[in-house]
Amino acid sequence: MKKLRKTLAVVLVLVMFSTSAFAIGIQPNPENEYDFMDYIIGFVLENFKADIVEDSVTRESLIEGAYRGIFESLDEHSVYFDEEEYKDFTESSDGEFGGIGISVTKEGKYIEVISPIKDTPGDRANIKSGDKIIKVDGEDITNWDLHDAVDIMRGNPGTKVILTINRDERIFDVEITREIIEIVSVEWEVLEGNIGYLQIKQFSDDSGDETKEALFNLKAKNVNSLIIDLRNNPGGYLDEVVEIADLLIDAGDDIVHVDYESQEDRRYFSENPDLFQEDIIVLVNEGSASASEILTGAIKDNNEGTILGTTTYGKGTVQTLIRLATGGGMKVTVAEYMTANKSHIHGKGIEPDIEVLNETIESNEAIKSSFVPMNERRSINFGERSLNVYGMQQRLNYLGDDLTLDGSFGPNTLKAMNNYQRKNELPVTKVLTRALVDHINESINNYNVTVEDLQLNKAIELLTVTE
Repeated sequence: MKKLRKTLAVVLVLVMFSTSAFAIGIQPNPENEYDFMDYIIGFVLENFKADIVEDSVTRESLIEGAYRGIFESLDEHSVYFDEEEYKDFTESSDGEFGGIGISVTKEGKYIEVISPIKDTPGDRANIKSGDKIIKVDGEDITNWDLHDAVDIMRGNPGTKVILTINRDERIFDVEITREIIEIVSVEWEVLEGNIGYLQIKQFSDDSGDETKEALFNLKAKNVNSLIIDLRNNPGGYLDEVVEIADLLIDAGDDIVHVDYESQEDRRYFSENPDLFQEDIIVLVNEGSASASEILTGAIKDNNEGTILGTTTYGKGTVQTLIRLATGGGMKVTVAEYMTANKSHIHGKGIEPDIEVLNETIESNEAIKSSFVPMNERRSINFGERSLNVYGMQQRLNYLGDDLTLDGSFGPNTLKAMNNYQRKNELPVTKVLTRALVDHINESINNYNVTVEDLQLNKAIELLTVTE
């Protein structure tokens, strides 16, 4: 027994010694980072057990991983792109792409929504600023790279994707059908009371020219006041927002101050006379970020208008986008911006002059989640009592009916069901079929309860009073 123990001890020592000697080797001086990096890559390529991972391990993949590691050690807005990712990113800033229409960022280990883009699937599915996306089609994306998460959410128009959302610790799924997302940055109209309405959805290429054209059109209509809607505008290009602010701020007044790390700080100020002298109200919410906050701060600090809504997102940093010789690119945080009065807003946002909370759809989501499942895999005839009928009554009430929730397939329920069938150009029957159950559930998934826009209404009221 003693001999066996001695043998085991020798073997253990040999293993430990062998492992230590193998790991140490002859290494270059760490101060010569190029040789040291080359040593690390060479060691990994020669010794890493590559068949335990799905992706191939090459010198190129290791070097690219090192690049990514540099940016992951910075802030959530600094990113390295390979060639395909760079193409996807620039497409999402200009032009159109297949997706769901939400702007997201990386906050800690979570993918967080900055804002949905208006009139896109994400907007119609009631995705909100601050929502954390924890799963995509059942796959946990916690700790994922931002652009890997964006890539999995994109897809061909007409295909569906299920997002698992964490909203204030309430977890629920949202099914969304992807569409071609067309970037339309500026829209305008004349509201009742001769009030001009200008919506800037994001600050992309040509937003400055489009805004200037919109303002000239509104002035030609002789509007007596202006509402600028920046709600759920995730930002965009600095040059574009400065160009727009120049149209609304008196000549010589500050627009924004930019504090650079490696170059001289810049002060942007208006160079032209204020194009729009009438009363202005700016609508903002928690989805108004970055360039939206620059314009909001310029108008607020120069007393050019009233800010109405809720506190903005609070992204006070500036990124530069560099195309690399590899075909990829890098987006790097190079500066912090401050509002005209040199207020720091990063992580704080801009508080409105008048706080108005819009109606939320939280209660509606709660109602949807309380609906009983319609799981009976058979047709239900008129006169029967069924859980599927009870679920149908709940859903038809949500869509505007007023049925007694008793699960009985009586005359009133039949009438409501037939009205639904006619409205949706379906065959009118006396039978609740499985196909009709699926159609009703799809309608509920895609149905948005129209909520009153209290913020816009308040702005119209104030401008009407001050006319």
